[in-house]
Amino acid sequence: RKHSLLELHIELNSKVYDWNSRVSAKERY
Repeated sequence: RKHSLLELHIELNSKVYDWNSRVSAKERY
C-alpha cells in the first residue's frame, strides 16, 4: 500500500532530527 503523505512527512522529519542531533553533538567538541 502507499504511504500517506503524513506518514512520509513524519518519517522524513524523524530522520532529519536524528541527523541534526548527531551533527550538533559533533560541533560541540
